[in-house]
Amino acid sequence: LPLASLTKIMTAVIAREILPDYATVTIDRDSIKEEGDSGLRAGEKWRVRDLLDFTLLVSSNDGAASLAAAAATVSIGTGQNTEGVVNEVVAKENQFVSQMNEKARALGLVQTYFLNETGLDLQSQISGSYGSARDVASLLTYAATKYPDLFEATRQSTIQISPLAGKNREAKNTNEAVLKIPGLIASKTGYTDLAGGNLAVLLDVGLGHLVAIVVLGSSEQGRFADVEKLASTTISFLNN
Repeated sequence: LPLASLTKIMTAVIAREILPDYATVTIDRDSIKEEGDSGLRAGEKWRVRDLLDFTLLVSSNDGAASLAAAAATVSIGTGQNTEGVVNEVVAKENQFVSQMNEKARALGLVQTYFLNETGLDLQSQISGSYGSARDVASLLTYAATKYPDLFEATRQSTIQISPLAGKNREAKNTNEAVLKIPGLIASKTGYTDLAGGNLAVLLDVGLGHLVAIVVLGSSEQGRFADVEKLASTTISFLNN
């Protein structure tokens, strides 16, 4: 099924592997051409850690594109802005998605593949990524245990965050059920015309027992009620 912005779980994993926390990402004009205005502006400079938090929390397509572009330029270095360098950047941006797919194969996610780093639909009948609920559950569990701080922001309903030398702004979680799920460790939403409503969460039901819940193909609002019901039923079952 189409994954929509659940894609950004893998985007964040690959960006985290390539970009050090102390690195700075400059938002470029090409990146903010992605669908949806999340409030990023061309020329802003962000710490990688802050941009990851922002991107996962508000499901920013601009943020995902910016992280992919920054990762693409890591090995290019500084210097002249020649046509060759520009072409190399484009090639490496495509390579970023290839790395996402390589990681999926390495993790045994046999039903998952990515066509872009945002999950946005490419055409009316072609999604930006596809996968299964089981694969997403495995990916989210891997990401949140490999990088325990990666999804910290997604446990909050809102956070205060800012670019370097910029004003503080409030970022709102796209997961409307964030405060209704006990033991929440990580969450990610997704929604496109093709995908419908998607939601993936990871929760600790006690003594480090992790449970991943993934809903694909629900409605924009129904996904929250679906996951709340699955979470409460699971917790009730395990406590009996």
